[in-house]
Amino acid sequence: MRVTLGELRRIVQQEGQVSAHPSYMKKEAVRNALQSAVVRAVESGIVKNASDLKHFFETAPMALDALKMVPIEAYQKLAGIAPSKKH
Repeated sequence: MRVTLGELRRIVQQEGQVSAHPSYMKKEAVRNALQSAVVRAVESGIVKNASDLKHFFETAPMALDALKMVPIEAYQKLAGIAPSKKH
C-alpha cells in the first residue's frame, strides 16, 4: 500500500504527538540545560569567540566532576526547595 505525503501528514496529526522514550527525554533535557549554560556564557561575555568556546568545553568535564561532589541538599537550598528527607 502506498501512502501519499498528505495522507501521512493527516495520519500523524490525527494520532497526535510522536512520543520518545523517557530516558531519551531525560538526556535531551540535560543537553538543553547545558546549551542554556553555553548561551548564558556567550551573553555574559565569558565566551566571546571560537577559542573561548573550545576552552569552555575543555573545562566542562573538570567542572562536572567538581559539581558531582556537591550533595543534592546544597542544590535544593540554592533552588529554594526544602531538602528532601533521606530514606
